[in-house]
Amino acid sequence: MCGLTLGGGDNKVAACWLLEGPRIAAGIHMPSKQMDLATPEGWRYEGSLSANFKFVANEEMGERLTFIRQEDGLDVYLDRATGKEVFAGRTST
Repeated sequence: MCGLTLGGGDNKVAACWLLEGPRIAAGIHMPSKQMDLATPEGWRYEGSLSANFKFVANEEMGERLTFIRQEDGLDVYLDRATGKEVFAGRTST
């Protein structure tokens, strides 16, 4: 998995790939620094999860996020820095 830059700007998306070629040592041999990115028809970076992704480090959660509720398997928090609700999915209860 890596972060890909779109269009030579600061727009980045997370991407993964299926490698069907030889591997070199513990890493993966990539013959080129460029690759094609396939997206669903009509997908645009603007407004996507990649464009709106936010990361809050564990150390910052207590000072930045306030737990509000659980909803449909998600923990819902208020991000005091932005005033917006943020959601954290859980794999178990």
